[in-house]
Amino acid sequence: MSISSGTHTSHGIEVKYIFRPAQKDCRHLIVLFSGFRSLGSVDFAGSTVKNLRANVLWLVDEFDGHRSYYVRGYGGDDVANAVRGTIEYFRSSLGLPKSQVSLAGFSKGGSAALFHAITGDYDRVLATAPQLRIGTYVANHWEEDLDAMGGRRAIEFLDSLLESAIRADENTSRNIYLITATADEQYASEARPLAELLERYENLTVIVSETPFITTHVDVTRYNVPLVLSLLTLFSEGFTPQLTQAEGTQNADARANVTGQALTPTLALRNGSLAHPPLAKYCEPTHTFRAAISMVTLEGGVLNFEGFAYFQGVPVDAYGQIATSLIILGADKRWTIRLGGTNDPKLSLQEFCQRHIDYSHAAITTISHTGIPLHDLPTGRYSLSLESIQNTLSATSDNVKVAEHSTWTLFDKTIAGTYQNAAGTWELLVLPAVGREAVDSYFEERVCELIDGRLFLEGYFVPRGLTLSRWQDIRFSLTIVEPGTGDPNHRILCSMPLATGSKADASSRSGEGWRDQSKGYYATPHYRGVQLGDLPGGNYELFVTARTGDNTQSARLQKTLKVSGQWRIGEMPRFGVIGSCVTRDNFSSRIVPGWKKDYTLHGANYQMSLVSLMSGAVHFDDKKFSDLDPHAFEATKRDFTKEYLDEIADDRPHYLLLDTFADARFGVVADGDSWVTDNVWKLGQSAAYEDFADSRRVSPALDLPQFSQLFRSACARLRLFLDANSPETQVIVVRSRNASAFRGLSSTGSFSTDPGRQLDLARGHLEDIALQELDAASIDLSTESEFASSDHPWGRGPVHYERTYYKQFREKLLRLIGYEAQFSLN
Repeated sequence: MSISSGTHTSHGIEVKYIFRPAQKDCRHLIVLFSGFRSLGSVDFAGSTVKNLRANVLWLVDEFDGHRSYYVRGYGGDDVANAVRGTIEYFRSSLGLPKSQVSLAGFSKGGSAALFHAITGDYDRVLATAPQLRIGTYVANHWEEDLDAMGGRRAIEFLDSLLESAIRADENTSRNIYLITATADEQYASEARPLAELLERYENLTVIVSETPFITTHVDVTRYNVPLVLSLLTLFSEGFTPQLTQAEGTQNADARANVTGQALTPTLALRNGSLAHPPLAKYCEPTHTFRAAISMVTLEGGVLNFEGFAYFQGVPVDAYGQIATSLIILGADKRWTIRLGGTNDPKLSLQEFCQRHIDYSHAAITTISHTGIPLHDLPTGRYSLSLESIQNTLSATSDNVKVAEHSTWTLFDKTIAGTYQNAAGTWELLVLPAVGREAVDSYFEERVCELIDGRLFLEGYFVPRGLTLSRWQDIRFSLTIVEPGTGDPNHRILCSMPLATGSKADASSRSGEGWRDQSKGYYATPHYRGVQLGDLPGGNYELFVTARTGDNTQSARLQKTLKVSGQWRIGEMPRFGVIGSCVTRDNFSSRIVPGWKKDYTLHGANYQMSLVSLMSGAVHFDDKKFSDLDPHAFEATKRDFTKEYLDEIADDRPHYLLLDTFADARFGVVADGDSWVTDNVWKLGQSAAYEDFADSRRVSPALDLPQFSQLFRSACARLRLFLDANSPETQVIVVRSRNASAFRGLSSTGSFSTDPGRQLDLARGHLEDIALQELDAASIDLSTESEFASSDHPWGRGPVHYERTYYKQFREKLLRLIGYEAQFSLN
């Protein structure tokens, strides 16, 4: 049964359609009008109508890139005649009388079906959850389509369009079926007044669904799909049913609408079993733990998913009633990660078992949909399960069911994948980026060359014993490794994906000509090479890895890559830092391994205010502050003595990185005629901090204008100091923001937003002053500082970022200072 799509031009307007011809000898045409959905798509497509034997014509509501309600488009032009002309074209082509044409529509499409059935004089129409005042509805909910329908000047006309057609209709014997629900938020404003208008028709049937499974407008059609299909099936066979209410299926007030006034004639559909005890013992509230995962993504190394978890028979009708966690279990370690809940009213219907129980808030996902980064998972196989606690109930689903999927991602040093295993349960696999030696594969290098700084690779890589006929059967990657002995995975610099090519002779080359192994060929994406970026200088080995399922094999290429780094200043740059973790952490080998290949750090004034640094030195009594830990002691001492200025004068760094976190977060406290940083994390941990209890304090939180004046003056003094003592030093302002949320294997959640927002505003204001007063350059990492890592070496904090931040810091900084990597193959 072929389905065709195309356009039909009527009255000078093109109308898009999809058409499926009738099955067997059925001589009927059903015309379907769609609701608001993605532009160009239609309702009741695919398998939903596969059992309808009639011809089916879907009309696409898309005119000049906008929706039109099938009545007005192109800024207000009439498209209704073109729509009816298209219906008539198919009707006459099929040789059908109008009595063998039925119109049906849903929401927006329901309004259109009613309008065109009346104005086109078709005898039979079905509408679910339609709108009456379409102008007002579009203006309130779909304003982007309002201009295409004539703009605000057309609202009154559009509101009257359907009502005018109904009142002018002379054929009051038309068969009209209206399906609505009292739980539809549009019931009182749209469905009820529309039903009252339609009461002039002799053959009107208004069906009001009353069920807890309908909670919003979109549920009306979804819940009534069986009823809609039943009616369309009868239409297809030439029947026009007259429906009556079955005895015992409605209460005395079932016809009443929300105001207590009856809609007549009305059928109130209420599932009788909802008011009765369960029909089977297995549906009793057994408290059986039910959990499943319906969707999984793994993008950029971040795991996200959706599913549900609940105890059967126990309602979950509000947030916080059940606590669910994801369990990641490896061979020797277990991680428990708290999950978030979402509101999904459809879940109650999906899990329905003879009686309605509200499970709407048993839906789960990661907290705030932020996902769980998997970069720090060691190699190994992991099982994933769910654990829930609700009141006195607790359970773990060790074999949680998961939707069929297989999704993989490539990190620098590992390849991670999540999938449904053979038992239908959820597993996660982390493989080394460089796999075992490809001794049982056919490997042949064909291309390995550099052209204009891009590396081009091609070759055969065919693991024997496997069929490789589909693109997804095999995946390739390139890993760049520092030279050395032992496991190359301990020396990885970076990895990048390669593409899969297709070569018909791959199987004959591997010696297994009876198999289809055509996809056993690697290449750079689109055969256009890969940009190697700003790799640090050195000599590197190149490995190509082939992954087939959970098996990885790697082959080392014959050539090695030589990278020669060139800096604009002609030598490896020396940096200094006046700032906090925002900047200083980029010079930590625990956080950024290998940073010393890019630049050197001559010194830093850590977590201390620029206002303090540029004021006079203050006497520091070692004994007085001996109660501080060594790190806080050293930082506080340097803040008092201002000794970093002497280090700048002696070393003359090429660049001085400045961030404003310490100024914005702490401010300063007076010590005599000078200032020291009011750092409650360092100075504040000493008993001697009490000596400053009555001292003058200035901070952005207390008085932003006054602190800004102090900061501006400090910037001016720093500029004069550099001009006199290190005139070649360029200042670079590091822009970043407090992370609003944290995530990782240890925990996921959000930071308090108001203090973070105020701190960010202060930081941005001070950054602007620094840029102006210091004639500074800047690197902007505001976007990259969105998330903090709960697994950060220094602990969880709003400026302890995920690794993306540090990677982007390096790339942006090297670009700013004019680093250029030159490549050659040996």
